[in-house]
Amino acid sequence: MDARALRRALVRRLAALRAWATWTPRRAGTIAGVCLTVLIVSPLAVGITRNALAAPEPTEPTSTASEQASAPPSVPDADPEAAAPVVTASPSGPNDDDVPVTPAQEQAAAATSKQFATLWLAGAFVNDRKRWAATMKDLVDPSLMQYLEATPASAVPRTTVTAVVPKLVAPDYGAVRVTFADDTGMDLGVAATGTTWRVTQYLPVARR
Repeated sequence: MDARALRRALVRRLAALRAWATWTPRRAGTIAGVCLTVLIVSPLAVGITRNALAAPEPTEPTSTASEQASAPPSVPDADPEAAAPVVTASPSGPNDDDVPVTPAQEQAAAATSKQFATLWLAGAFVNDRKRWAATMKDLVDPSLMQYLEATPASAVPRTTVTAVVPKLVAPDYGAVRVTFADDTGMDLGVAATGTTWRVTQYLPVARR
């Protein structure tokens, strides 16, 4: 083979290679179709394969009729607007209001109240306040002694007892109203321990 034949064969091969490498619309469409096929079909194939190979998810067991029957009932939420229950209690002891007050009990309460009021009025003439208060020691509750000792003579009117009216609400306690000659008076609270009556509180009052 001579040199001219070799040159012509080489030129033909170079022309064929150039024609293949040249970009044409037809060849561009072919390449784009191949790319779209790779981009779309490949993920779908991978997803189908993964779903087929994945293990099935466990299903929740259904509760039987016996389990539903043994389940405790639900507790409703507390209503914040609901009113609180009112708790009442009966008296633990006897009701003294149902026990009648006898005339003897009223007389005993009145006698103690009159004696106390008379001794209290004597405080207008006694300078020794402790000595004066000691005369009423057996007639009053011990808690009243300090107030009697602190009462000045000028606070006690110079008068006498004219009336004593007991108003007992029970056989062992109640109130007594004492009236003085100058139209003033004293309201007393009295209570009994057995047959002994004592003054538990006293309140001098102005002219009625």
